[in-house]
Amino acid sequence: MSKVKLIFTTATICAITVILALHYLEFNQEKKMTELIAEDNLVAVIFYKDKNGTLPATLSEATKYGANEFDAWGQRFKYKKCDEFYFTVYSMGSNGLDDQGDKDDVSASNKKTAICPEK
Repeated sequence: MSKVKLIFTTATICAITVILALHYLEFNQEKKMTELIAEDNLVAVIFYKDKNGTLPATLSEATKYGANEFDAWGQRFKYKKCDEFYFTVYSMGSNGLDDQGDKDDVSASNKKTAICPEK
């Protein structure tokens, strides 16, 4: 292999590595931001319940208490009431698929289990 071809191959590998690393960092940044927003939404729903005596019917009802309906990927958070006390808020994650809080979904809940069981 000629020196020029070796240098070109090495430079190409380095460029691909940098691109992959930047993509990974961007994804992690969006995931961390979504985790923070989900926790803020958890607090906002608790404030709503404290002021109104019941959980909100939708997450948008808690926006005046600081809830944000959108995650870092620009998708709406899902909000599920488990019962009159417990709820969960989750993002569908980077793939945009509703995995019910599993896989790449990002969730926050005031329950020990992140997602409400199906009734």
